[in-house]
Amino acid sequence: MSDKEYPSAIATVDIIPICYSRKTSSYQILLGRKKKHGDKLCFIGGFVDAEKDNSFLDAAHRELKEEVPSLERPILKYLFSTKVDDPRYKDKAAKIFTSFFLAETDYIPHSAGDDLDAVVWADLEVLVWNPDMLVQEHAKMIQDLATEIKFRTLCS
Repeated sequence: MSDKEYPSAIATVDIIPICYSRKTSSYQILLGRKKKHGDKLCFIGGFVDAEKDNSFLDAAHRELKEEVPSLERPILKYLFSTKVDDPRYKDKAAKIFTSFFLAETDYIPHSAGDDLDAVVWADLEVLVWNPDMLVQEHAKMIQDLATEIKFRTLCS
């Protein structure tokens, strides 16, 4: 038996409400905006709560309900998981890992809840070409997210 201690993984979930716009022939995703981030956008999601959540899917439903209460409980589809390069944990042994879930929805206005000041629709391709529209830690993941979404939609 080894006495080696392993660094901790901090679990989060990110939910990507998405719709296809026939008007623009592009995918639109719903993102959050927080005053503390200025004009930068962020994914909708948060930390997994070990006391409240029985699974990452439970956490994703809870976070979505808290942050976008106007979005009625959609079917969530697991996309992928990845390590998050979060500047808040740069010098810590513990690192964040997030699980992405896709939520197909209609292109309608939604209201923000919890710690978001607003939710806005954004064109996925525009975000890929302009990742600086997102907060730093999410900008680094947008290309992988777009690739996975396109792959999933082509295969379904």
